[in-house]
Amino acid sequence: MNRFQCKNFPVLFLFFLKVFSIFQQSFSFAEKGNAEPIGHLKPLGSHMPPESSVDELQVLPTSEIFHKEYVKPGKPLIFKGAAKLMPAFKLWTDDYLSSQFGDWDVEVEMGKKENRSGSARHLPFKSFLDVYKNSDIYLVEDINDDNPMTEDLCVLKPLLCGGFMRGLQTVVIWFSGGGTSSVLHNDGVDNINCLFDGEKKLVMFDKKYNTEIEGTNFVKREGYSKLNVDKVDLLTYSEFQTLPWVEANMEKGDCMFIPYRWYHQVRSYGNRNIAVNVWFAHMLRFDADDCKQEEPLPDVRKLSEFEIESSNEALRVHIIERLGDKVDITLEDLIETLRAEDIGAEEDAAEIFGLMDRNNDAILDKDELLTFDVDQLVAEFPDIFGNYEDDNPDEESIEDENEDENDIAKDEL
Repeated sequence: MNRFQCKNFPVLFLFFLKVFSIFQQSFSFAEKGNAEPIGHLKPLGSHMPPESSVDELQVLPTSEIFHKEYVKPGKPLIFKGAAKLMPAFKLWTDDYLSSQFGDWDVEVEMGKKENRSGSARHLPFKSFLDVYKNSDIYLVEDINDDNPMTEDLCVLKPLLCGGFMRGLQTVVIWFSGGGTSSVLHNDGVDNINCLFDGEKKLVMFDKKYNTEIEGTNFVKREGYSKLNVDKVDLLTYSEFQTLPWVEANMEKGDCMFIPYRWYHQVRSYGNRNIAVNVWFAHMLRFDADDCKQEEPLPDVRKLSEFEIESSNEALRVHIIERLGDKVDITLEDLIETLRAEDIGAEEDAAEIFGLMDRNNDAILDKDELLTFDVDQLVAEFPDIFGNYEDDNPDEESIEDENEDENDIAKDEL
């Protein structure tokens, strides 16, 4: 009996080890099934470490390199210290802003997490400067080309040629006492954001993850997710449990390129946070002829040298995007696209197609899509295309789901 036990002990040992292993795995699986996912009900980005950090450059690239390596492939980039090249970086103290632009009528959101259906007030800029550090308010305002602030702001060298400035959309100032937080969203245009005070941290997701991000409670028309970025419910938004993300940390004096359609969530820090961003249409083709200058381009040129007006180039990108990946576009393809857009333009489709079909061969090729006169399209069909705007939300502008509206008493202003 003892000899039998000793002889068969290794076999029995291995048998029981296998049974124990199976039991342990079963228990582990059951435990995992009942356990909360890593990062559940924690801030966005807590589900895993960042896959990478955004590239940083100490020297401004040429327009051609910027387009080839960052704009075209859609790759974010931080221009370290680029905002320091602008007069605003040194000049924009609160006293200076109040004395130079104090009478400027600005719109101030009631709450640092703006509720787009919520309240806002117009008041002189100097009144905002008197109270912003101790108030839950957020200034978000367009800077038009007749605003003297444009003398203090600059356009960076990467945008100075190649056709970028033909697609200039909007310039916006973002000013708060810190503590702002955006929803997770994307924009239908490219963006360079320059930070003059404070810090910003971004959680970013590549646009290639659109299926995962837009799968649950995503408002496609306005380009944002309803998930609560402070407490992400990873049971409801299960797609985020394994979704890779990219980290970006902006310091005072940095500028950052945020690519077209990249999803990003932004938090601002410091008791004084000022940023100015430039939105410009995503440029599908680089115009090398626009860069044939006799002298090298400077690192910056004053914004006052340019006209700030909403370009129709974003409409071109929108049309090409909606037409999809087809190589040769027919009239039937265009009619189908207009029908899907529900803009009631089917009866005008033949004329629209004719305007775009420059060689009259009944086919729209890639070159024609990239070069048709988009301004003429808007001029001839104003009822259809005249009111086109990118419908994505402004940066740091929409209140998170389930977030209480933060108001301040009117008498504080």
